[in-house]
Amino acid sequence: MSASADRPHRRGGAFRPRRSDRAEQVLWWAAAVLTLAGILFSVAAGMAAHADGVSRSARESATRTPVDAVLLEETVPAGSARSGLRTTTRVPVRWIGPDRVEHTATALVPGRHQAGATMRIWVDRDDAVVAEPFTRTEATASAVLAVALLLTGVVVLLAAMRLATGWYLDVLRRAEWAREWSEVEPRWSGRVGGTPGPIEGEN
Repeated sequence: MSASADRPHRRGGAFRPRRSDRAEQVLWWAAAVLTLAGILFSVAAGMAAHADGVSRSARESATRTPVDAVLLEETVPAGSARSGLRTTTRVPVRWIGPDRVEHTATALVPGRHQAGATMRIWVDRDDAVVAEPFTRTEATASAVLAVALLLTGVVVLLAAMRLATGWYLDVLRRAEWAREWSEVEPRWSGRVGGTPGPIEGEN
C-alpha cells in the first residue's frame, strides 16, 4: 500500500479522514472505556466479595464452637496410599458438650487416624457437626481470586475485540485503497488524459 493511501484523502481541497480512520478512533475509545469499566467492575466485585466473606466469617464464628471429639473408628482415606493426597473419611465421633452431655455423630476427618484418637471438630448451637468457620484470610483470598478471574475475563474480551476490529479495519482499508486507486490509477498511468498526472494530495 502506498504512503498516500495511509494519509487522509483530500476532497474539494480539504483533507478529510477516511471512514476507516474514524472507525479506528471510535473503536480505540470504546476499548479504553471498556477497559476502565472492566477494571472498576472487577474491583467493586472484589470488594463486595470480601465484605460478604467477612460477614460470613463473623456469623459462623459466632455460632460455631470447636470441641475435642474421640474417633470411634479408624479412618481409612480412600486412595491415600496410592496418591499420597490428604483425603477425608466420614467416621462416628463422640464428644462432651459445654452442657456436660455426651454427644455422638459422624464427622469428616482428614488423614489416617486410629480409633480412640482425639480430633478437633466444630459444632453449632444445636450440637450438630459443621464445617470450620470461614476465616478472614479465606475471605481475602476469595476476593482476590474473584478480581483475578474478572480481570482475566476482561483481558480475554479485549483481546478478542482487538482481533475482530483489526480484521474489520483491514478489510475496510483494503476496500478504500482499491476504490481510491481505481480513481487515481487511470490518470497516474496516463490511460486517461494521455500523460501521467500528479496524484491528488501529493506535492
